Amino acid sequence: MDCIDCHNRPTHRFLPPNKLVDASMAAGAIDPQLPGIKAKAMSVLSAQYTDKAAALAKIRQDLRAYYQKAFGMDYAQQQKRVEQTVDEIVKIYENNFFPRMKTRWDKYPDNIGHMTSPGCFRCHGGNHASADGKVITRDCTSCHVIIEQGPAGSVEKNTDGLMFRHPVDIGEVWRDMNCFECHTGN
Repeated sequence: MDCIDCHNRPTHRFLPPNKLVDASMAAGAIDPQLPGIKAKAMSVLSAQYTDKAAALAKIRQDLRAYYQKAFGMDYAQQQKRVEQTVDEIVKIYENNFFPRMKTRWDKYPDNIGHMTSPGCFRCHGGNHASADGKVITRDCTSCHVIIEQGPAGSVEKNTDGLMFRHPVDIGEVWRDMNCFECHTGN
């Protein structure tokens, strides 16, 4: 096997909206204090558009309308913050989405990992068996040693490794379901 057998996106990575928005928020380019900004940004970035010009116009229109309604009479006071954020979301779209080429994160997945694309589960999904019946495991600990997990204030640590615990209580469904089936990137 070669690296590229599994890791097919060494360049030209098209990240999902949630990662792009998180990075811009962390860098301070998207104002995290704007009400509902992450959900709204991911919504406009996830939408399908016919071409780039239409996309950019619609993104600007939808975000401005949303915040004009949210801020009401105070919109003029908030307009500079809104416009800076709108400009950043437009920039994200311009650099990561190419409608004419039908290029976006969900069409050309980054198969390094398994959160928003099949990635590792292409082989580690429990579906491949050798002639003698051995199945490639989907056990998280075959590739990962989880040494720390949990919510802030009650983080569990063990350098020998911990059993994965999903951050949201979904019972045991995570054992049989692939991460990307819920974590779609938008």
